[in-house]
Amino acid sequence: MAAAARLARRGEGLLRAGMGASRAVGYSRGSPANRSLARRIFGARGPQPGLAGNLLLRSAAPTPSSLVPRVYILIDYENVCPTAESLTRIRGSQYRLRVFHGAQQTKFDSCVVKAPQPLGAQAEYIQGGRGRNSLDFHIACHLGRLIERHEKEGTTGDARYFIVSKDTGFDSLVEQLAAAGHVVARVADVEEVLSKPTPAPAPPQRERGLASPTAAKPPVSDLSQKIIDNLRTHPRNRPSSREALERHVATVLGNTPTPKQVEALIAGLQRDGILKIDGKKIAYS
Repeated sequence: MAAAARLARRGEGLLRAGMGASRAVGYSRGSPANRSLARRIFGARGPQPGLAGNLLLRSAAPTPSSLVPRVYILIDYENVCPTAESLTRIRGSQYRLRVFHGAQQTKFDSCVVKAPQPLGAQAEYIQGGRGRNSLDFHIACHLGRLIERHEKEGTTGDARYFIVSKDTGFDSLVEQLAAAGHVVARVADVEEVLSKPTPAPAPPQRERGLASPTAAKPPVSDLSQKIIDNLRTHPRNRPSSREALERHVATVLGNTPTPKQVEALIAGLQRDGILKIDGKKIAYS
């Protein structure tokens, strides 16, 4: 320890004395003792000309983790059961894995449990409560807390969020967060997260309406965009009541969405400012 302290003091003396890299190079060419000290301080290659203080530059160099965006993977285990192979591919300091499972889901395949263990504290199993859509609310709440944390830290642009679920009920939430400039997406499986390049955050969009078809707008789901395009193309055929709008949405989408999906799509149109429902009347922007 004493030898290390003496070495540190002698190295600091070099820097405090104002010796740039050129003088440090000369120092390494002096006596055998000086050459040995230079090698121990600056490494086998010795100090490099043009760099004023290799020690300071080494300590200030960015680490790889500071250059890679943090990727959050939130798995809706009630809806999607990923394979152990796909979970094994989630490796790296940038990943944060959260597996949300229902209160009744108490048995898991051992290979699925073991697959994320090398991530250590980066992986976590979170149990939802009882009741309809309880797990969906847990995921939405957890996502909101993560986003809030990065906003407080000023690192919003360094985070990516992926909800792994086939439940399209998340789409309106995803659209709303994307409109605020966050990188959020719903994917059908873990492989989609790992096989696609990480997108860059889009600039926040505050307004989006039918009257400005050429205005920049945040990305929306294919279903929402299809409804918007239909309302924009046929202004005289826009529904005038909530019930008529629900039937119109179902018809435009080929009568394939469930009532829950129709309700979520209409709620998304309202939040995005596409339309406003006041009692039995509908006003379009």
